[in-house]
Amino acid sequence: MTCLRTLAAALTLGMALGGMSGTAAAQEDGSAGAGPALCPEGPTRACITAIVSAARDAVGAISDPYERDWVRAEIVDAMAAAGTRADAGRLAADIPDAFWRAQAYADIATAAFAAGDTDAAQAALADGVAAAEAVDAPFQRVQALVDLAAAEVAAQDVPHAEEAIEAARTVAADIDDAFQAAQAQAEIAGGLAGAGRVDEAVDTAAGIEDDFWRTWAFADIAAAQGERGETEAALDTVGRIGDRFQRAWALSRIAVAQAEGGDGEAALATAERIDTPFHHAQALAGIAMERAGAAPGTAAEAVEEAAALAPDIEDPVQRAQVWGDIGTARLRLGDTAAAEEAFGSATAAARRIDDPFQRDQSLAVLADAKARGGDFAAALDTLDRIDEPYWRTWALADIAVAQAGTGAAADALDTAARIDDPFQHASALARVARALAGNGQTPQ
Repeated sequence: MTCLRTLAAALTLGMALGGMSGTAAAQEDGSAGAGPALCPEGPTRACITAIVSAARDAVGAISDPYERDWVRAEIVDAMAAAGTRADAGRLAADIPDAFWRAQAYADIATAAFAAGDTDAAQAALADGVAAAEAVDAPFQRVQALVDLAAAEVAAQDVPHAEEAIEAARTVAADIDDAFQAAQAQAEIAGGLAGAGRVDEAVDTAAGIEDDFWRTWAFADIAAAQGERGETEAALDTVGRIGDRFQRAWALSRIAVAQAEGGDGEAALATAERIDTPFHHAQALAGIAMERAGAAPGTAAEAVEEAAALAPDIEDPVQRAQVWGDIGTARLRLGDTAAAEEAFGSATAAARRIDDPFQRDQSLAVLADAKARGGDFAAALDTLDRIDEPYWRTWALADIAVAQAGTGAAADALDTAARIDDPFQHASALARVARALAGNGQTPQ
């Protein structure tokens, strides 16, 4: 879901530029055994259907209506990806909150277009626009419209995408809160860039007064340009960012986007432009993770450079994050011993963090790094060092999703079963189903 990915990325930027804080109530009870009961034969279509059913049942235990609809939208995403788009559409229509209903329809449209069903995609997008227009809060209406525009661009329906963006611009003009208004303009700038209207996107970003969201907007535009192979234009866009550290973060995003697009050499060249050790190492580790499968030579070069830079990172939160990413990359390259060494360095850095909440955050990120590299036993062992319930739950959910991504349905469900908080538990089940569904190509 686009808006959720934006929030997650914003948290990453917060860590990169100086940390974050927060609280949430969640526990894990160590229960297990749910996996074999729901998925005795592995990640079959029947298994995914059973997990979706369990997630829908779990929604009933969530007391907050907004959180209930959030998870319902995640369930719709999983159902659509698994190929049950008609059922997904019926569930989407029953979501009371218009914002989450719009998100759900956008995900159905994306899945339908990926499956080659253009008519179904267009129908879902029309339903999504209707839902977005019913969203009461102006800021959320902007988010919904921009997300639908992104889905329309993916469905090669640029004219309707442009209509959605124009509607979002009209709504954004009525937002009174300065921070939300800035974020809304950043969302619109990203939408304009996605629709190919880069000059307008740059003009929109330049008019944002809030430093954080202006940087976010320029980085979003530059990343889109980098993904399209427009390296020089992307670098010109980054040049509009005044702060050195924010500019380094934006360059890191471009480098990883280039690696995701398959151009490892261009990614390395972009990374060399970064003049802060953390962002430089972060970009190199990201390149290594992206290219480990298709271009192991490029990945090995990148990860060695990252490892050389990591000791120079002064902030222990950032140093722990980079060493965790290096460990993930080395696992993907098959170098288990070097990965264990990197994870050991990440743990040592985390132990040097004075603030208990931030220390547990770094350990949770480390657990996630191990899971992304496929070392699930080590990821789960890291949980023993985390005291803060919020970060234990966060890590459990991410580990479960990573396990599901490898097809280990039973293990993923056992991990998710350890989450007591009703919202987080139901969300984890929905995300596990989505990961198992992949692009809808599941066994019969």
